[in-house]
Amino acid sequence: MLSQSPEVTAANAVFSTQLVDGDMIASIAVTPGRVGNNEIHVTISTPGGSLSPVDNITMRLTLPGSEVPTITAAVSELGPNHFVGTLSILTPGTWNLEILVQPDPSTSTRFSTDVPIS
Repeated sequence: MLSQSPEVTAANAVFSTQLVDGDMIASIAVTPGRVGNNEIHVTISTPGGSLSPVDNITMRLTLPGSEVPTITAAVSELGPNHFVGTLSILTPGTWNLEILVQPDPSTSTRFSTDVPIS
């Protein structure tokens, strides 16, 4: 009887960070962090940990220096100030993630970070 080696798959490269702007903290996780379907989890809080309701949030990825079109995530709210964006990334590289948070219709805060996609 012959044994077969297990199939080798690309390892997940979960990306996570916290970004701060004034009294708003964005906790961000991108998973699995590789080409294919990905989720972007964003939780918005204050330095004291309280949750001030967020009216709207948008997420988009751009690949600087390329002709790859900007990808806008389909965003759903999972719980109080916890949002998930789903999207498909077809090209590896260092992508720029931009998150626009609107705590109310007249105010917005922009967060931006680079995300490596393998």
